[in-house]
Parts: sequence; structure tokens; C-alpha cells
Amino acid sequence: MRTDILILELPNSDRDLNITIPLFLYLKNKGINVVIENLKFSYLNILKYRPKIVLFSSLHDSVVIEEKRKLHKAGIPIISLTCEGNFTEEFFSGYFWGYNREEYFYQELLLLWNQKSIDMTLKRHPELSDKIFLGGSIGHDRYFYKKFMPKEIFLKTHSLEKYKKVIGIAGCGMFKYIGIADDYFNQVNPDYPKDQFDIFEKDLIKLRVLYKELILRNIDVLFILRVHPELVNEIDKTEFSELINLPNVCFSHNNSILPKIEDSINISDIWIGYESNTTLEAWLIGKPVIYLNPTTSDFKRENHSNGVLIVNNIEKIQDLLFEFYATGSIQSYELKNNIRNKLINETIGFRDGLNHKRSGDIIFEKLHTLPKATALNYFKLLPLINWKWLLKSYLYNQNWYWKFRIKITKPEYLFYKGSYFGENHILYYQRVLKGEK
Repeated sequence: MRTDILILELPNSDRDLNITIPLFLYLKNKGINVVIENLKFSYLNILKYRPKIVLFSSLHDSVVIEEKRKLHKAGIPIISLTCEGNFTEEFFSGYFWGYNREEYFYQELLLLWNQKSIDMTLKRHPELSDKIFLGGSIGHDRYFYKKFMPKEIFLKTHSLEKYKKVIGIAGCGMFKYIGIADDYFNQVNPDYPKDQFDIFEKDLIKLRVLYKELILRNIDVLFILRVHPELVNEIDKTEFSELINLPNVCFSHNNSILPKIEDSINISDIWIGYESNTTLEAWLIGKPVIYLNPTTSDFKRENHSNGVLIVNNIEKIQDLLFEFYATGSIQSYELKNNIRNKLINETIGFRDGLNHKRSGDIIFEKLHTLPKATALNYFKLLPLINWKWLLKSYLYNQNWYWKFRIKITKPEYLFYKGSYFGENHILYYQRVLKGEK
């Protein structure tokens, strides 16, 4: 029996699994024959399951867009969600096209987070009006019903009970382009003002000094440093490069004792950053957010900066921390509650935790009208299969081959394992869809 929808996903991408797994389970509950499999074996999995349509959680990142090009050329229909959907007029090209520099629309159906993004898109591309729909941000659904790791449990588990105060600091992804800004303009967002990187370069140097001063001045506070996912293996390029050996810091990333962003935010009393999309998640968990912008706050950025407190030196942060720990809140921050609520509504589309249902219903309704792949389409993929990689994967599954390997790099990419596709996510969302919390 042919599969209706094949979802192709990277097996260890926590962000994307929180998008695709609730949708996957919801579609299964509606009777759709849907499978989720490893993106690294996309062509083999398509031949195995013979899906009528392939679904991706990402619109245009560097790996996904290459797959979309080849599948589209072979005539395989595509449905796409988007994992970064807070479109802005200034950065529309980066948000909508990203690494899709040929600006070709490969999807038969695209679900966006909010009406604002749809309006921006159709203003520029009215010909896409029958292919773009409002689904809401599925990845934010979990913030309306999921219980995250409590601070006390984390501290006790890792023998950190001596800390009563915890502050999180989010890493900024834009710093990764310093020195290679031309790559960013050419590959991702040609509309972004180049002079902004002069600000980032100055601020990166200043932040390293300021964050170190902040941490050393508050030695009784545990600081959670959330490294940007794309810089996990290049911490020396981040604002955290001078903080690695400080005693009261704990790094948070996929391979740390604190891998999930939601847990990192939840155990923190306050969330600090330079510029970060995690701000919206901190708002949904109810944590105050402070931006430290040492040079200027007047640069091109997303609208969530309107709902935070922005300071330019450590003394101002210290005053805010003192107020928070003395009174339990920050008055100037509370005055922006209405702004934050408006921005949340505008960004994630719907704040009821049901965006996976909303998106699933749209896909269910449109499924019978979308083009379907045929046997000829599948055969066109045969030359694209990486047989060498496939052999490695098979041998990996036999175990003995890897005894001869000194170092195994990311073995989860080499063969399908249920746990790599978010086994815990699946168990959790199965309970949610049954009405349990």
C-alpha cells in the first residue's frame, strides 16, 4: 500500500521534531497513511514508501532546499511548513526564499505562521494565492500545555543546589556571519543592510567583556549559556568564548546536560540576550527578557525587541536584577505586557496550542486535490541514491563494522533508529492528542 504522506526530517533536530511529530500523529489519527523518516535517506525512503506527497518542516534551509530541487525535478509533489515564520518587510527575502536563491516556489501547499506573513507574501507573489494557507506555528503549541523541567529538579540532579538564582543568556546567531558577511548576503538575505555587521562586530567584542563582568559580579548566580545551534561546535566565535572556564556557568546545547531550549528558559529566573528568537518562547513561559545592546539598539531586527527591556551597560542590568529579586518583578517590564501579548498573537497565529490540528485539517482537506507522485517519478530518483552511504548504514546496523572505527561521528545519521525521531516526543504528544496533559 502506498503512503499518502512521507515526512522527511533530520533525526536529532529537536526544534523541527516539535513541529512534525504532533502533525504526524494528528494526521494518523485522521486516517492518513503518513510516515516520518530520515531526511538523509530521502530518495531511498521515497522508493520504499512510494508516497503520494512529501512533507518538510522547513521552507528553505540549506539541506532541505537541495532536496526540494531534486524532488521537484523528479515530479514529486511537496508540502512545506516553515520553522521560522515571523516575516518582516525588511527581511522578507531571507524569510521566504532563504537559501532558495533561484527564488523558485517548489511547494504545492505552504502553511505559514500568521496572516501578516501571508499578506507580505501575496503582495509580492499574488500568483501563489491558491497555495499558501494559515496554519499557525506548530512548534509553539507545546508552550500551552507542556510541563518543562523545574529549576529545583535540575539543580538537585546536577548537584547545583547551592545556587538559588539562575539567569539564562541566549546566543545570537548573527555573529556567525562576522567575517563572512558576503556569504550571508549572497546565500540567505541579499536585502539585509551590510553596515549592520559593523555594529555586530563591535558588539561581539564588547559582549564578551560585559558578560564576563556580569557573571563574575554575580558569583552566587548560576548562568545558563544557551549556544546558538549553528555555533555549538564553534563557541570561540560566539559571545561566550571568554566564559567557558568560569565556575558559575552551565552551557546549554544539543549535547549538554540541558539540551532543550524550553527547559533552559524554564529553569532561568530571567532571560538575557543580544537579539534572539528565543525571546518569544521566554514570553510564553512567563520569563522577563532583557537585551544587552552595548553600541546601539537601532539596527534591523525582529519586532520582539519592542516587548523587552534594552540596556547598554552592566550597571543597568544589575539594577533590574536587584529589582526582580527584591520584588519578584520588574515594573518597567510589566508595563509592556500589552505589547508582548499583541506581538505573540501576531507572530504564532493562534495561542491555543492547536496549530498542529489546524495545519493538519488544512492538509487533510487539500490532500485529494494536490498532484500525486507516480511510479515514473520514483524511478527518476534511482540515480540520486548515495549507495556508498547506504552500505555504510547497513553495516552500521550490523554493529561489527563499527568496531573497526576509532571514532563514530553522528551515528544517528547513518541508520534509522526510533529514538532518534523523538521517541519521547511521540509518547508525549500521543498523550496530548488524547486530551491528557
